Amino acid sequence: MKVLQRYFISEILKSVLFTLIVFLVLFSFLDLISNLSPIIHSSCKFQYIFPLILLSVPRHIYELMPLAVLIGTIYVLSKFAAHSEFTIMRISGMSTMMIIGILSNIALFFMLSTALIGEFVIPTSSEYIQKVKLRNDATLISRRSNTGLWIKDVIRVHKKVIGSRFIKIQGIFPNGNLIDIKLYEFDKKRHMVAFIQADQANYQRNHTWLMTNVVETNFSNKTAIRGNKSVTVNKLPSKTLMLNLTPKILFSIRSDSKNMSAYSLLSYSQYLAISNQHTGYHDMVLYKKLVYPFSIFVMMTIALPFSYLHFRGGGISFKVFIGIMLGISFYLTDALFSHLGLLNNWPPSLTAILPSAIFLLASIIATRKIQ
Repeated sequence: MKVLQRYFISEILKSVLFTLIVFLVLFSFLDLISNLSPIIHSSCKFQYIFPLILLSVPRHIYELMPLAVLIGTIYVLSKFAAHSEFTIMRISGMSTMMIIGILSNIALFFMLSTALIGEFVIPTSSEYIQKVKLRNDATLISRRSNTGLWIKDVIRVHKKVIGSRFIKIQGIFPNGNLIDIKLYEFDKKRHMVAFIQADQANYQRNHTWLMTNVVETNFSNKTAIRGNKSVTVNKLPSKTLMLNLTPKILFSIRSDSKNMSAYSLLSYSQYLAISNQHTGYHDMVLYKKLVYPFSIFVMMTIALPFSYLHFRGGGISFKVFIGIMLGISFYLTDALFSHLGLLNNWPPSLTAILPSAIFLLASIIATRKIQ
């Protein structure tokens, strides 16, 4: 029985890895095509394309792993069925539960690998992608942009919220320092109490920022209400401000939430909650990241019924085609529930779990009926 288990595992591993490599080659080629146009029409150098493509490989592995597992497993099980190997395994005493156990062990390996890639490799590679893109640009946000980056923050004194502020950042350096900053501060009654401009802000520690070349405009609540132009303007060479922002949070704002680690998503979601901002989307992405590795096990269970289907003449290719359609339908269903969850304010955990639960239930029913 151990010989059959090793044979089972080796065949599925080889098939899944081969499928994954084929997908990676295809998507890397598409990345090359998509990056050619920006390179040709900009000052970026052609040699930057290949580091960007290589750094995008972990993200593709993470996104394509469930589909590769599904197709690779269906191919192996279909081959076993077509060559009557699966029938021999069952006659030898390999029950359905034993097959599920073997598939679970293989799925566990891919689940752990996917979780590690999503938590550690992708955030690091995304950070390097930003650095590669910044080699030909001084800042993350162009000075030529009039909109800049707008961020909402709260004003605290001794851990007590006394107001809110809106921050406009025109540029962010790769080291996290800011340029051309404007802060609009309001009290709890939404009366503007201060307007601060600074040429640059350098992060110190513990949410402390050192502003340089500061112009601070202060006006009282009465002045703000009556529209009186009598204000106090102070020009300072430097000023220290306490903000909830950190360089990591700033880069999280500019990054795709799907490329962030679960820890970074949790930290950013907490920052949004502190700033009285909506956290629904990022909470949903966090739960989806936690549930996502489990979808690999779901793909394994979806592939199991194909081992009981015996087709002749082109049966394997037909089953693989069905597997591809099932994989695409899973991704579409997952995206559909994500949008429905956001529109209807469903609990993020429910939105993340429902697609996998539906496909798992369908695969269990299909296996029992076919068996």
